[in-house]
Amino acid sequence: MIFAGVLAATPVSCGGATHYEPIAASEGTTAGQVKGRVVLHDGRPAAMASVSLYGEQLPAQDGGMHYVNIQADASGNFHFNNVPPGEYEISPGAYAKRQRVEVRAGQATMLTLELPKLDPSQTAKPYGAPPARRRIV
Repeated sequence: MIFAGVLAATPVSCGGATHYEPIAASEGTTAGQVKGRVVLHDGRPAAMASVSLYGEQLPAQDGGMHYVNIQADASGNFHFNNVPPGEYEISPGAYAKRQRVEVRAGQATMLTLELPKLDPSQTAKPYGAPPARRRIV
């Protein structure tokens, strides 16, 4: 299982997966959890998918956005631990729509996040990809 934390923290390896130190909840506040599974559009697990949690209660990253990003495990499972109570948005991957999630003190919010089926025209070409071949007549 992967635990969320501040991106600037030192990564810690655990059972082949990498996680970061937990998010610090405000003093006097009981934190909650957001956990679940990321699946592909056909229901198969989305191994190693990126999951981002956005909210003003989270630490500001480069560019001033408040978010934490983790990587799901080989079965698509993810776990944000010690999340301050409040309203958040969560997204599995860059091309998925964000959805709202409420975190309550002392409770775990369970989610199944689905990655959308992408049209090849929506994906970016890898940096340094060779140009398309053209037939010269």
